[in-house]
Amino acid sequence: MCGILGLYNLRGASVGRSDEQIAALRDMMCHRGPDAYGTKSAPDRSWVLAHRRLAIIDLSEKGRQPMSAKSGRVHLCYNGEIYNYRELRRDLAARGHSFASESDTEIILLLYQEMGVESFALLRGMFALILVDDDRGQMLIARDPVGKKPLYYGVVGDNVIVASDPGVISRDPAYRKAVDPAGLYSLLSMGAVKSPDTLFLGIRKLEPGRYRVVDRNFRLEDPSTPYFKFDIRKKDELRAEDDAVDELDRLLDQAVERRMISDVPFGIYLSAGIDSALILSYMSRHTDRVNTFSIDMTMSESSRRETDVARGLAKQFNANHHEVQITDDEYIDILQSFVFEASTMSMPDSILIAKLSRLARDNGVIVIETGEGADELFFGYQGYLPTLNESFDKLQRGRVSRAVAKAARAFGTEARFDRRSYLVDGLDMRSRHLLISDFHYQPFLSYQAERRVRRYAGVHSPANKFDMLNSVVTEQVDRWEDYAPSTMSFLWNVSYRWADLLLDRIDSATMSASVEGRAPFLDVDVINYALSLRDELKVQNGTSKYILRRIAERRVSKEHAALPKRGFGGGNENMLNDRVCAFMRARLDASPSYRESPLMTHDKLESRSQLFTVAQFHAWVDKWM
Repeated sequence: MCGILGLYNLRGASVGRSDEQIAALRDMMCHRGPDAYGTKSAPDRSWVLAHRRLAIIDLSEKGRQPMSAKSGRVHLCYNGEIYNYRELRRDLAARGHSFASESDTEIILLLYQEMGVESFALLRGMFALILVDDDRGQMLIARDPVGKKPLYYGVVGDNVIVASDPGVISRDPAYRKAVDPAGLYSLLSMGAVKSPDTLFLGIRKLEPGRYRVVDRNFRLEDPSTPYFKFDIRKKDELRAEDDAVDELDRLLDQAVERRMISDVPFGIYLSAGIDSALILSYMSRHTDRVNTFSIDMTMSESSRRETDVARGLAKQFNANHHEVQITDDEYIDILQSFVFEASTMSMPDSILIAKLSRLARDNGVIVIETGEGADELFFGYQGYLPTLNESFDKLQRGRVSRAVAKAARAFGTEARFDRRSYLVDGLDMRSRHLLISDFHYQPFLSYQAERRVRRYAGVHSPANKFDMLNSVVTEQVDRWEDYAPSTMSFLWNVSYRWADLLLDRIDSATMSASVEGRAPFLDVDVINYALSLRDELKVQNGTSKYILRRIAERRVSKEHAALPKRGFGGGNENMLNDRVCAFMRARLDASPSYRESPLMTHDKLESRSQLFTVAQFHAWVDKWM
């Protein structure tokens, strides 16, 4: 895992930044790469690449970046891991290639030289990359199909600047600081900022599975280009195979083993859930040196029960188990120092992941596997499938006129989640003929978020959540009637929830301690197989994650497979307790941006989650604006 930076001058002139200025921007990402650094530039400095390295594979000097091809005409700056690089290396060797290192970085370079951008689809892993092709006079940027590693870009003066963190771009002397109204609306209505928007005006986030060409014709507003498509099937193509449990079991085992490729110690964040228990069971099949890490929020009985279960799992599989408690004071200390650059400032459990990551790093563990993606693929949330089916039912009831929906907003409350407010939001859904329902964390309802943006930024939000929900479907399928609700849900998850919420949160929290997080449930082969299964294999007789529970009976125990889902750390009610909320109110009162122009005064906020989001937003403004 690494931090990457690239500058490209749109006029073909020098980027106009000294070595010291480049180093200052690069070294803002020391937490992403504490082990080494490097910089490379064109002879005329029309482009510059810079890199901070977290050494995971090939720890020698030969694996350092930026890396150039033998021709000296192609140059790569890359963040991530390619899990099938050994197979790709064998194929390249069979075609006559020789190698200067044992790194996966060199494999990306060689494949690109053979195949161009089509080579990106062969990479199985997580990555964000910046590639300079001198022969074509261009820079390429690309991101993995699920969006596990972030990549941001913007036009700043005459330069396109690309970086792992948007705050790096914002610190260039030519950047004009401002909050993006579309990004703010997205944060308030959906809990995170949907790509390609960000909270930084003029800075964009590359979407998963896409690339962009940066040359002298580059325009920020032009769309990115997809290079990868998941195997999306129609309803009549879905299957409920007798051997589905066996096949998914095999694919998950393969995904976990792939993510154990590492030249440094690795482990797993272990909770009481079946997702991390399954990862532990697979990992234990391939090594006897598994490290497990669990966290317990003090004064929380539900968190303590979860830790007890995790401890029992670690003992069952003979893992080297580590536990840590986090008090309210520690939670607040991390909250004060952990100001998100990106989009997931509405997720209170990010603080727990940051604490776990510090525990892992303190014990010499650099690579961690997590259970992200399992709930969305296999319906782990109670009510997930009924909510999706309800969305389809609403389509049969006809549309409401936009004028009626717009007029109704005047009667909605400012921040309350009550029947009147849901009715107003529901009319807006119906007016836009919503194809899928968003099942995820939302600090404010859509019309409430629009009000906040209008009053804070003085402009109407150019975005609308319901239009975004529909667009991720209509851009990828022709007739929504031909697809199952679970497929509609997947399109939303892969377009937003995973990359911009859950994985962004994992990346920010783990990298704060220079730890690499890997997500085996989001392996491309696992995802494609899950997409081929009928919904009754995911939810059966009210039992969520049905197929995963069947596998857990085999791999863990029948008793563990039957456990209900619990919120990480005991849930938001434990993390956002009275003491933490008192701190957030005090933090707002002391915030310069809040005193000058409050997004919403904390006495008018109706929920603790809203308070957390607003407090984190103003902390972000104070730091980055």
